Amino acid sequence: MKRTLDNTSDKPSEALSSGRIQAKRPKSSQACSSCRKHKTRCELIDNPSPADAHSGAGYRCHRCKVLNISCSFESSEFAPQLMARATPSPPPYLRYPHPTSTTGTEPPRIGPQNNPLSLAHRDAHAMLAPATPRLNSAAIKHGFIPREGSVTTPHTPQTPLGNVDAHIQQKEDYIKLEDLFPLPPNAPWGFVKVPGGFDWTATPMLAMQNITTSRAHYTHGEGEGMELHASLANILGPDNIKNLLHFESRYSPWINLQPFSAPNPSMLLTLAHCLVASRHLDPATRSAVVPPLQKLTEDAILRHVFSAIPSTQAIQAVMVLSLWCPIGGGEGGQGQGQGQGRGEVEVRDGRLLVASAVSMAMNLRLSQAIEYVAGLREEIRKEEVREEDVEGDIGDGVEKARLWLSLMNAEWLLCVGTGRSPLSQRTSLDHAAIEWSSHATIGACRDMRLALVGQLVEVTEAALRLHFEGKADFGRFYKEVNDVCTKFDNLLRLISPLPVVAEHEVFYFHFLVIYHNVCRLLVMHHCLRETRRVYADNSGQLWHTLAEHGGINLAAQWGQEALLLAEGTLSAILSIPAARAPPHSPAHSPHSHHSHSPHAHASHAHAPDPAALLNTAPDQIFAMLCFAASFLVMCKLAIHQNHGADLPGSSDLLLARAVELLVRSACAPDHAPAKCAQLIRGLIASFEARVRKRAHGAGVCGAEGGQGGQCNTSAVRTSVGRELRAEAAAGSASG
Repeated sequence: MKRTLDNTSDKPSEALSSGRIQAKRPKSSQACSSCRKHKTRCELIDNPSPADAHSGAGYRCHRCKVLNISCSFESSEFAPQLMARATPSPPPYLRYPHPTSTTGTEPPRIGPQNNPLSLAHRDAHAMLAPATPRLNSAAIKHGFIPREGSVTTPHTPQTPLGNVDAHIQQKEDYIKLEDLFPLPPNAPWGFVKVPGGFDWTATPMLAMQNITTSRAHYTHGEGEGMELHASLANILGPDNIKNLLHFESRYSPWINLQPFSAPNPSMLLTLAHCLVASRHLDPATRSAVVPPLQKLTEDAILRHVFSAIPSTQAIQAVMVLSLWCPIGGGEGGQGQGQGQGRGEVEVRDGRLLVASAVSMAMNLRLSQAIEYVAGLREEIRKEEVREEDVEGDIGDGVEKARLWLSLMNAEWLLCVGTGRSPLSQRTSLDHAAIEWSSHATIGACRDMRLALVGQLVEVTEAALRLHFEGKADFGRFYKEVNDVCTKFDNLLRLISPLPVVAEHEVFYFHFLVIYHNVCRLLVMHHCLRETRRVYADNSGQLWHTLAEHGGINLAAQWGQEALLLAEGTLSAILSIPAARAPPHSPAHSPHSHHSHSPHAHASHAHAPDPAALLNTAPDQIFAMLCFAASFLVMCKLAIHQNHGADLPGSSDLLLARAVELLVRSACAPDHAPAKCAQLIRGLIASFEARVRKRAHGAGVCGAEGGQGGQCNTSAVRTSVGRELRAEAAAGSASG
C-alpha cells in the first residue's frame, strides 16, 4: 500500500504508529548523505527555524542541525507537508558558494520544463533540459553563469498554499545525482569560481568518468595550507620568508598581471614566489634551502596539475615556475653549478611546465573568457542588457582574460624559435579584451605592455609560418614579408615613445623595444633560411647573390636589416639608464656620449642600476639577448672568413659591454645571464682564435701580401661597406 504524507488521513492509526505525527521519507532517500556516510541514524524532527528559512539554509535533519553542518536535505527532493508551510528558499546549488561554505558543491538537477523552481532559477543556472529565456548569448554560448547579484529575477517562487500537493508532485519528478551516487568532496560538477561558474550538466561524461574511476579529488583546505606553511617556515625561517615575498615589486611586472591580483595568495603561489626569489639569499643559505624548497614546491604543484578543477592561483604558480628556473642550489657542492654538486637543483623544461599551465587554464575555460567578455560588451552596445547588471561579470571575466593573455605571452616566450608550437591560439578578439590606451597607473601600464607584447607575438607567429616552395613563388613570399614588416613598423611607432612618456615602471617599457628587435630578427633570420633553402644549388654561385626580385637583392636587404636588429638589441639593453657600470670618476669618458639616448631622459637622477632589476628577468629574456649577440658574432665570423676583414662598426665594444652587463646581472654561477655571458665569451674567443690563425699566414690576406700577414681592414671597410654587412648576415644564416 502506498504511503502518504497527508497528516489529515482518515486512518489516523497508520499515521500515529510511533505516538506522534512524523513524515515518512521515500525509500529511495532514507537518510541524508552525511548520515549515510557515517552510518548514523537520520531523523527529521522539527520545522526549519525562521532564521534558517529566511537565510535559505533550508531543512536539515536533527543530527546535521545539532552539528551545524550542511545536510543534503537542504536541497533534497523530499518535501514533507510540514516543510511546505515554511518560506521557500533557493537550493544551495543555485547560490554562489561562500568561500567557507561546502554547500556550493551541490549538483544541479534535471527537471521537467513545467517545474516552477526551474522556471524561477533558469536564468541563474544553465540547464540543459528546459528551453529557458536567454539572459545573454555569451553566457549561454560558453556555459558561463552570471555572478550573484547580476540576475534580477526573484530568488524564490511564491507557491500558493492551495497548490502544495501539485508543488510536491512536481518536485518528486526531480532526480538528484546524490540519490544515485555518493558525492566526493569538491566534485567536478559543482560550482567553480570562473566567470559565471561551471555546470556539470555541460560536461556530463566528465562527471560519469570521475564516478566510475573513483578519482580522488584533492582538496585545498586549511590543513594543506598549514602543513605547507610549517614546511616552508622550517626550510626558510620566518625572516627569510618575509624578505622573499616582495614578488609583486620585483617579478610581477615581467608577467604584466595587475598589482596585487592575488591579495591573499595561496600557499602554492607563495611557495612558487619564494622558490624563484630565493636567488636573492646569500650563497650559503641559498645552497642549503633551494633543493628542499624546490622539492616541496614540486610536490605541491603535482597535486594541483592533475586536479580536475585547478585554481587560477595554481595556474599562475605553474606559469611563474616555467619562466624562472630555481638557481643557486649547487654552490656548496663540487659541481659549482655544473650539475655535479650535492645540492644542485634539477632543471625542468619550462616549455613543458607552461604547456601544463595552458592545459589547466583550458580546463577552467579561461581560453573562452575573452570571447565571453566581448559577448557581454556587444549586448550592452545593443542595449540587450543593462551595464550595471553585468558589471560584475565583466570585471570577473576581464581578470580571467588578463591571466589568459599573460599565459599566452609566457608560452610564446618559451616556445618561439624552438620548433615547438604553442598550445594556446590567438584570436582577433584579443586586442579588445582589455583597455590599454592609458599609462597613467601601474595597472594601466601593465595592461599596455600585456597588449603590445601580445600583438608582437601575433605578428611574429604569423611571419614564422611563411614559406615558399620554389623560385616562382619568391615574389609572393616577398610581398608577404613586406606586409609583416609594415605591421612591425606600426608597432614600433607605438612602442618607441613609451620609455620616455610612461609614468610608471619605465624600466620594463625599454624591454618592449628589445622584444620588437628580437622578434623582427627572428623573422629576418627565418626569411634568410627560407631563401637559402630554395636558392642554394650546385651551380657554384653563392645563393645570396641569386635571390633577387624586381632587381633587388633581397638576401642582402634582409641580411642588412638582421644585422641592424642584432646590434640594435644590444644597444637597447645598454642604453637603459645606468646600464653601464658607474665610472670611476665624475668626468665621463669621451666614448660615453652614446649612452645619452632619448630613452635616458625618462630616468630619474638616482635611477637604480638595471643590473639589479635585470637579475629578476625571466630566463628566456637572457636567451633573447644571447641570440642577438651570437648572431652578431656569426656575422663577424662570416665577414672574416670570406674577406679576411673585420665587421665595420662598434660590434666589439657592444659585445664586451653586453657580457659585462650579463655578468653583473647574475645572482649565481648557474643563473641564466652567467651562462649566456659564458657562451658569448666562448664565441668571441673562437672568433679571435681564427683571426690570429689567419694573421699568422694561414689565411688569404697573408698570401696576398698584407703587412706581416695582417689584413688591410681599413681598405676593405672603404671598398665594401654595406655589401660586407649584408653578406655577413646572409652568411651567418647559412651557418
